[in-house]
Order: sequence, then structure tokens, then C-alpha cells
Amino acid sequence: MGGGGGAGGAGNTGQGQTTGGQGGIGRAYTIADGTTPVYYAGGGGGGSFNGVTNSGGQGGQGGGGNGGFGTSPACGTPVTATAAQANKGGGGGGGEQGAIACGTPNGGKGIVIIRWGT
Repeated sequence: MGGGGGAGGAGNTGQGQTTGGQGGIGRAYTIADGTTPVYYAGGGGGGSFNGVTNSGGQGGQGGGGNGGFGTSPACGTPVTATAAQANKGGGGGGGEQGAIACGTPNGGKGIVIIRWGT
């Protein structure tokens, strides 16, 4: 039920079986213009058991996927976890309870950051 850790911080614990934990925040870099931070490598949100009135955890800032929720074994009923955002290196969201056939969404493709100069 807990969310995955991100590059900039740990995820948090969900509330029992009803709410998945939020994914940890990613790490901010200012590679585009030197002043505007962009987050990468956010953690995936945790899945939850009872999704009729509750939800999976949100993915961490920096591309983390949202956690799924629900007790149905059918994928997408009510909500399937989401994959991480592409090219941010975040983790995929945790699957909903009972959705064994769905598996868990993939993490996002990463990015390589090279720093040169001073």
C-alpha cells in the first residue's frame, strides 16, 4: 500500500487497505534554461484494495505513475494503475488489488544528464 521512493525523497505509507501511498518526489534539475526546475525519477503510487470510494496513490512529481484501485479481477475495473511518464525515469504505479492478470505498469524510460564546464 505504500508508494515507491523517488530520486529526491521516499514515498509515504497509505491508509490501511483503502488508500495507496503517494510516490516519492523526483529530483529537480535546471538543465533546460539554468533556472526552471524540471523533476525526474518520481516514485510510483501504491495500489489500494477498496477502490469504489477510495483511490490509489498519486505518482511522485517527476514522472511517477498513479496507483490503481479496486477489488475486481478485471483490468480497468474500476481503475488500473498507470505507467510512468516517458523519458523521466519514474516508477510505474502499483496494481489494484485482485488485478493479477493486469500486472504492474512499466516504469518510464530514463534520461542521461551530462554536465560539463563549471
